[in-house]
Amino acid sequence: AAVSRGDVKLLQWFWENGFEITNPKLLEVAVRSRHLEVVRWLSEHGYKKTAPVWSEAVKAAIRGGHVHALRWMTECEDCRGSWKRDFFKTLELAARHAHLDVVKWLLERGIDRHALSLAAEHGHLEVAQWIYGARADTSCCWVCIPMSKAVANGHLDSVQWLHTVKGGQCFARAVDKAAENGHLEVMERLHLNHPFCCTTAAMNGAVENGHLEVVKWLHRVRHECCSSQTLATTAAEQGRLNLVKWLHTHFREGFSASAMEAAAGNGHMGFIKWLHEHRSEGCTDAAPFRAAQGGHLEILKWLHMHYSNTFLPTTMDAAAENGQFKAVQWLHGNRSTEALFAAAINGHLDTFLYLLEHRPEG
Repeated sequence: AAVSRGDVKLLQWFWENGFEITNPKLLEVAVRSRHLEVVRWLSEHGYKKTAPVWSEAVKAAIRGGHVHALRWMTECEDCRGSWKRDFFKTLELAARHAHLDVVKWLLERGIDRHALSLAAEHGHLEVAQWIYGARADTSCCWVCIPMSKAVANGHLDSVQWLHTVKGGQCFARAVDKAAENGHLEVMERLHLNHPFCCTTAAMNGAVENGHLEVVKWLHRVRHECCSSQTLATTAAEQGRLNLVKWLHTHFREGFSASAMEAAAGNGHMGFIKWLHEHRSEGCTDAAPFRAAQGGHLEILKWLHMHYSNTFLPTTMDAAAENGQFKAVQWLHGNRSTEALFAAAINGHLDTFLYLLEHRPEG
C-alpha cells in the first residue's frame, strides 16, 4: 500500500525498523503507479543485498509510457551491473502499446525489425509511420511482415499506408486470417490494388466464424480460396444455418452425411430438420451416437423417428459413458451390457444403478 500510494516516509519507517523490503514486485508497482521517488528509494535502500528482476520494472514503465522513469533507469546500476541490459527487445513492447514518445526515446538505444510489424499488427499507424521514417536501415521494415500483420488484424488505414510506401505484399496466411476474422473491407482493398494469394483456409475460416459476406465475396472473386469439401460440415458444427442455405445454392456437391452428424453432436435441431427437408445425404450411426454423447434427447427422438436404422447398441453406450441419464432412460430399449460397464468405469452412479435395476438378467 505504501508503494502504490507513493508514501516514501512510510517505506523509510519500515526500513529503519528492520523490515526487509526486497520483493521485486514492489519496484514494478512503483513504476506502474508513476512514483519515481519510490523507485529511487527502493533502488537505494530496498535492494542492497539482492538485485531484483529489473526487466519487469522496465516493461512496466514502457507499458505505461513513463519516459522519465526509463531515462532514470538507464543511468542507474545495481549490484549486478548496468540496468541497460534489461532493455532487450523493449522497443517492440512500446510499439505494441502505441507510446510514440517511448518509441522515439528507445530508438536511440537500438531497434530490431519487429517493432514496425508490432505497430502495424495493433493498428498504431502513427507509431509505424515514425519508425519507418526514422530508420535509414530498412531491415526493421521487411516488406511482407508489417503488411501481413495489418491485413490479418483488419487495420485498413495501416494497410493503405503500407501499400503506398512498401508495395503492399503480404503472406497468403495473412489473407486467410483476415477472412477468418471477417475483415472484408481490407480484402477488397487488397484485391483492388494488387494481386494477392489465399488458400482454402480463407473460406473455411469465414464459414466457421459466420462471415457470410466474406464467403460470398471469396466465391465471387477468389475461386482458388474456395473448397466445398468440408464447408457444410463446418457450418453445421457451429449451427450456421444461413451459411448452409447459401452453400446449398452455390456448392450443392459439398454436402455429406457428416453435416447432419455434426449438427446432432452440437444440439442444432433446426439445422437437422432443414437438412432432412432439403438434402438427401441423411446420416450414419454417428448422428445418434454423437447426440447421445451430448445428451440431446429431443434430437435422439427425432432421429429415431426418421433414421431408426442408424441406432446401434453403441448409441446407449455413448450416453452411459458420458453420464447422460435421461438419454440412457429413453434408449433403454436399445441397451447393451457394455453400457452398464461404461457407466461404472466413468463413475456415473445414477446411470449405473438404473441400468443394473433394469437389465434383462433381473
